Amino acid sequence: MTTQTSKKGIDLSVMHYHPWPTSFTGAVAKLLDDAHIHNIMWGDLLYWWRGNPHIPQICGFIVPSEQLEAAVAVVEQAGLSSCDCKKSLHFADPTESTCLPKHFRVAQPFGLYMTLFLCPSDRLLNLIPLDSSHRNPVALRYDLFALHLYDRRPVIRSSPGTDPEIPADYYVVKVLAPSSLVEVLIVLSAFSSPFDGVGRRFTDLLRLFALTSKNEPYVLQSPSLQRLWDLHYVRMKPLTAHQRKVLWDNIRSEWRKKLSF
Repeated sequence: MTTQTSKKGIDLSVMHYHPWPTSFTGAVAKLLDDAHIHNIMWGDLLYWWRGNPHIPQICGFIVPSEQLEAAVAVVEQAGLSSCDCKKSLHFADPTESTCLPKHFRVAQPFGLYMTLFLCPSDRLLNLIPLDSSHRNPVALRYDLFALHLYDRRPVIRSSPGTDPEIPADYYVVKVLAPSSLVEVLIVLSAFSSPFDGVGRRFTDLLRLFALTSKNEPYVLQSPSLQRLWDLHYVRMKPLTAHQRKVLWDNIRSEWRKKLSF
C-alpha cells in the first residue's frame, strides 16, 4: 500500500482524538513503528475482524520480549500511564491464566474504560514473526488493513503484493489471515500451559471462530491441526478423553520439532 503523509501527530491522552478501537490501534501501531519496535496486533479487534461478535474491549500488540519496556515507554510518552494493578477487572490478576502482561486503561465516555495491552513475544512462544528476519515456523499469512487515525472511516483492506494508494491520515497494519490465526491459537493451546490466553482464552476463541467459519471452511497447513480443528471444533464430534488426548499428542509430536522445544 502507498500512503500519503499526514501532518497530524499522535496523542493518546485526549479522548476521541483516536477513536476506539480502530483509530486507536492504528495510532499505537504507528508509535511503535516510528520507534523501530517490531509489533503485530493481537486482541479483541483482531478477533472481531476474524469473526468474534463481541465488541472490542481489550486491544493490544505483541512486541519483542527484549523491547517490552521500550514499548511501554513509547506509549507512556504519547499520553497513557501504564496500570500496575493486579485486578481481575483489568484482566491483570496474575493468578488467572489469561492475565495481561502489561496494560493501560483507555478512558471512554460515561466513565467507562477500555484496555490497551503490550505482550512480550515469548508469552506467545515466539510463534508470530514480528519482522521478515524472524523465523516463521507456522508459515503464517497476513492481510494489510489501512486504519484511519482520527475518525471512524471504513477500513481499507488489501493483500500483500498489491499497492493501492491510501489517503492521508490512514496507517497500514499487518493482520493475521483467518486460517493463520486459527493455527496459532491451536498451537498455543497445545504448548502454552499454564497460560491459556492473553485476556481471552485460546480455546474459547477457537470455539467462536469454528461457529463463524462453517460457510467458509479453513484449510490449515498441517494434518494434525486440520484434524483437531475439523473433529473437535467444527463438527464438535463427541470424543472420549483418550481420543482428545491422541489428537493433542499428535499436534505436540508434529510441532515440538518445528518449534525447537
